[in-house]
Amino acid sequence: MVRMLSFVLDKKAQAGIELLIFVGVFLILSITLVPYVLKNNELNIALTCARDGATYGLHVLKLGYNVSNEQSLTKYSENLKLDKVEILYIGKSEEKRKYRIKAIISGCDNLNSSEKSSLYALLRNFMKSYVSYCVSEKYSGGFSNVETEYHIFTFSAVCR
Repeated sequence: MVRMLSFVLDKKAQAGIELLIFVGVFLILSITLVPYVLKNNELNIALTCARDGATYGLHVLKLGYNVSNEQSLTKYSENLKLDKVEILYIGKSEEKRKYRIKAIISGCDNLNSSEKSSLYALLRNFMKSYVSYCVSEKYSGGFSNVETEYHIFTFSAVCR
């Protein structure tokens, strides 16, 4: 009976040690993956917010609000459509990675170069303000880049 009891106790201790090793390995893997997950999450948040900002900017034009001095932007705004927003890696600055977020718009055929320039500035401003608010919870003004803990974002818009 004693022999059987010691065998049961040894099995329980082995299971406890195996559980501790399993939990330890899981914690080590979790801790090492956290920075990678946070960096990728920040990129996804920035891309989503830039898309929201560009969409909002186009809808503001379609509703007829004149947010720039170009009267004809609202006249041709029904044709404008956001095709896609993409993120491009452009290099590294110190410890941060630099990305350009680019909005691609279609329906710009009737716009002259001045109107396109105003449209690009409008979309860049909305994308920048949305990304700035999403990652730092405050709107940044001006034409500066948006800097986060891991990344630096610049913005551009082009017509197809």
